[in-house]
Amino acid sequence: MGPPKAKGRKQGPAVRDKNLFTIQVKLLPTGEVFKLNQVHSDMKMTELKGYLEFSTGIPTHIQRVSYLDEGELLDDTDVRSNDIVPHATLHMRVWPMWTTLIEAVAQNDIEHVFMLGVTNPTEYRSPNSDYMTKRARKAWLEERAAVALSMAANRGFEKMCARLIDSGADVNASTPHGRTALHIASSQGHGHIVDLLLEKGADIDAEDDYGETSLSIAERFNFKSCGRHLFLFHWQQRAKKVTPPRNIPLKPHQRNDSLYPVWKRGPKAQLYLAQQAGTGEEYEGTGLGAPKRGMHPSIRHKLERDKLFFTSQENGSRHESEEGDYFPDGTDSLRIELPPIEDSPKQKMVKPLKKPNTYDEWLGKIKDAEDKANEEKRKIREELKLKRLEEEEKKKEENERLGYERWLVQRQQEKADRLSRTVTATSRSRHDYTERDDEIEDGDPKSIGALRSYLRSLGRSKAGVPYEKWLNDKEREVSSLPVGKMKLLRA
Repeated sequence: MGPPKAKGRKQGPAVRDKNLFTIQVKLLPTGEVFKLNQVHSDMKMTELKGYLEFSTGIPTHIQRVSYLDEGELLDDTDVRSNDIVPHATLHMRVWPMWTTLIEAVAQNDIEHVFMLGVTNPTEYRSPNSDYMTKRARKAWLEERAAVALSMAANRGFEKMCARLIDSGADVNASTPHGRTALHIASSQGHGHIVDLLLEKGADIDAEDDYGETSLSIAERFNFKSCGRHLFLFHWQQRAKKVTPPRNIPLKPHQRNDSLYPVWKRGPKAQLYLAQQAGTGEEYEGTGLGAPKRGMHPSIRHKLERDKLFFTSQENGSRHESEEGDYFPDGTDSLRIELPPIEDSPKQKMVKPLKKPNTYDEWLGKIKDAEDKANEEKRKIREELKLKRLEEEEKKKEENERLGYERWLVQRQQEKADRLSRTVTATSRSRHDYTERDDEIEDGDPKSIGALRSYLRSLGRSKAGVPYEKWLNDKEREVSSLPVGKMKLLRA
C-alpha cells in the first residue's frame, strides 16, 4: 500500500475526515519543517517514511524518525502504538555519513556538494572509503549522487540537478521504494525540474513498488500543471514512434466525401447521382444510383398541347402569328429534339439488374488477385536469383582461368629472372676477383681493405712466402666454387 494522497510539501488543507489528522516532521540537520496532512492511526511507520520520501526527498534507508525521545521508531509499528497525536512534531535524523551532504544540498551550495563525493573520480574520503574496492567505491559514489539528485529535485534546484546529471549522476536511479527523481519532482509539482529530467533521459513510464508512475503521482497529489508537462511529453514520445502512412491510393468512398458531392442537380429539377466506378478494391454489394432519365411533366404537357393545336405541321397550316403568340420567347419547342411520344404507351420491359456479389465472393476475388500477384513476385525473385547465381559462377570461372594464366606467366618470369641473376652474379664474381688480383700488385691502401693491408705489413714468413699470398689463394678457391655454395658461404 502506497503513501496516502497529499498535495505537495506542505500538502494544503487536510481532507475533512475524522480519521485523518496532521503532523509535523522536523529535519534536524537542516532545520526544515515538513507538514503531513493525511496521517491516520493505523499507518505503519514504513508508510510514513514513504510519505516523507516525497516530502523531503530523502530515501527511506537514510531516515531515522523519532518521537518524544531519540529512540528510532520501528518500521513494523503504527502511529497508534507510538502514541503519535494530531499536530505532533516528529524528529528526523540521518546517518552521520550523510549529514554533511544533506546540509549542503539543502543550502543549494553546488560547489560544496561536488566536494563531498558525488562524482567519480573525487578526492573526497571517509573512514570506510579507504578500505573499499574499486567497484564498491564506484557504487558508493553513485549512491551519494542519487541522494543529492533526489533532494535537489524535491526542492526545485534546477542548476544543481543539471550539473549532477551532466557529471554522471544516474537520472533513473531509484530509492528502496523504487522511486526516481522524476517521481519526487512530480510529487512536489516542479514542472521545470520534470522537463529537465525528461530532457536528460528520465524514464517517464518507470513504476515504483506500488505500481505508480510519475504521471499518476502528479495527479494523486493534485498538481495538474505538472501532469500536463508529463502528458505532453508522453504524447510526443508516442508521436515519434508513429510511422507516416504510405502513399496508398484512396478508395472511392475515401475520395468522395461530403466536401466532394457525387450528385448534380439538373435544370429541370432532376437529381443526377454519380455511380462509383468499380475498382475491385472494396466491397460493392450496395450501390447508389439515379433512376433512368425521364421526361419532365411540364415538357410532356407542352408536347401534348402542340400535338393538339398544330396537327397540320406537315401541310404548313400553322400561322406564324399563332406560333409567336404561343411561344413568346421566340423558341420553337417542336424544333427541339425530344423523344417520341407514343399514342398508346406501353410499359417498357425493365432490364433486370445484375445481382451484386456477396461478401464471400468479393473476398475470394481479392484473395485470388493477391495470390496471383504473390506468385508473380515469387517467379521474378527466383529468376533474379538464378541469374545472379549464373553471373557469380561465370565470374568465378573467369577468375580461376585468369588466375591460372597469371600464375603461369609469373612463374615463367621468375624463372627467367632467377637465371639472369645467376649468370650475372657468376660473371661479376669472376670479374671482381680477376681485377682484385691485378690490383694486389699496385693498390691503394684505402681500396685494398684492412686485412690485405695488415698482411702486407707482415711481409713474408720464415719460409719466404708472403702472407698476402694465402689470402689470394683463398679468394681464388672461393671464386671457383658453384653459385649455391657461394651463397651459403656469404650467408
